[in-house]
Amino acid sequence: MEIASLVLSAMSTLAAVVSAIAAIGAKNEVKNLKNSINGNGNTQVSGDVSVSNSGNNRGVISGVNSGEINM
Repeated sequence: MEIASLVLSAMSTLAAVVSAIAAIGAKNEVKNLKNSINGNGNTQVSGDVSVSNSGNNRGVISGVNSGEINM
């Protein structure tokens, strides 16, 4: 009976170690996916913007533009 208890204890310990290793791997994978989805927190944006206007600009514009304007 003692041998069976020892074998079951060893199997339980081995299962706990394998489970811990799998959990650490899953945690690291989720961390990498989260960084891929949310970015790395760098909010610095740079670039060039060119604005030109050669039209007749009279009138009133009211409202919020939430899309692209093609002229």
